Amino acid sequence: MPEEIRALIFILIIVAIPLALFPKFASYYNLKKEAQIFTIAWAGVTLLAFLTYNFWVFTVLSGIFLLVISKENNVLKIALFFLLLLSIPTGSINIPGFGLVNFILTVNFPMFLSAVLLLPLAIGKRNSNRAVKSSELFLYVFFLLNLVVLYQETSYVYQGELVVRESSITSVLRFGVSLFLGLIVPYWAISKTIKTTQDIKVIFMAIVFGALLQASIAIAETMKGWHLYNSLEATLGIGSSSGYISRENMLRASASLSHPITLGLVLAIGFGISLYFMNIKSKKPLQMYWLMAAVFIAGLATTLSRGPWVGAAIIVLAYLFTGDHFIIGLSSLVAIQPR
Repeated sequence: MPEEIRALIFILIIVAIPLALFPKFASYYNLKKEAQIFTIAWAGVTLLAFLTYNFWVFTVLSGIFLLVISKENNVLKIALFFLLLLSIPTGSINIPGFGLVNFILTVNFPMFLSAVLLLPLAIGKRNSNRAVKSSELFLYVFFLLNLVVLYQETSYVYQGELVVRESSITSVLRFGVSLFLGLIVPYWAISKTIKTTQDIKVIFMAIVFGALLQASIAIAETMKGWHLYNSLEATLGIGSSSGYISRENMLRASASLSHPITLGLVLAIGFGISLYFMNIKSKKPLQMYWLMAAVFIAGLATTLSRGPWVGAAIIVLAYLFTGDHFIIGLSSLVAIQPR
């Protein structure tokens, strides 16, 4: 049996419980329908990625699939964007130039998600009389400065020799398209679509769900000593893995994020966002939340990366010491002081 098929079966077994239980958890926040769509979307994209054996076939089928399940729900499209960012590795592949140029553009899965799910929202009807916000102005300046810096001739010393690199107009255009899809399009789409706290809750739930699945996979990777997504990168031709990295004879998990530190930072952010759903009185969802928190903590541990651990700790402390949680945080700090 090919390695990618064995990896797919193993992944589906690992995530079976989170996929089954998460809609139940989301139902306590009136998000059961959205969570069910999340599970279908994640499972569908994962199956297509492992079974199509071609990046272009995968993107075409995934695009059709996502447009069908998201329908006209713009908030759901943004939520799916954040959920699926974590579903497969982000390695890149070149669009061939068909003999005219070397290649047209380097693309990756996040760029594809941005183009399919967010670009229609970003270029939709805009208010021409709307004033440009200062934050938006800074974004545009940052975008332009990146293009200017790339175009400028740069020099650096490498192994005692001066190396001069001059960027061409074509490379600047390629980079501009990538930066536009990765920076400007998400800003436009999100700023135009998100209007209520319920919208934010839907997106937060998607981010938490995606990170939780990766935490579950990370635990299995370290226990099994097997990077489950390496074969997929080779199959789709988007290799970006850092290889097998160990510490203290333990495999540092990376799941679909290609590097343990990247995975750790994603899990720290996902765990921090999950704190938003902890403030609930009912006993059953609180028990499910603590189970989810345990998976996040175990997933963070499998990265064997101190930076993400520190980041997660800072996020938790910030949560405890702000707003209504200040008294709880203060009492917790007093409780751990040496006597």
